[in-house]
Amino acid sequence: MRQYELMVVAKNDIPREDEKQRIKIVESLLSGQDYEDLTVQDFGKRNLAYPIKKQTEACYLLARFKAKRIDIAKIEQRAKMSDVVLRYLLVVAEEKKK
Repeated sequence: MRQYELMVVAKNDIPREDEKQRIKIVESLLSGQDYEDLTVQDFGKRNLAYPIKKQTEACYLLARFKAKRIDIAKIEQRAKMSDVVLRYLLVVAEEKKK
């Protein structure tokens, strides 16, 4: 299994206390994928360097999960169709050397 990291820049409409809503954002992007050990870290609201879709602030979410194989095209399609997601970045995390 490979370790993946998904950084999501989402609209700041979601209250900070509503952690379930933030996890649902990530799960909606990963729906249909076969993944394990999903953890979502919330970095809170940050000012953007430039406006994106007329937003000057956004919530930053970092999701880590394991998967054998994922369909990047489906994740990209869901991110583009989402009203909440402003930007995203999906990378394969480096394995720690022992």
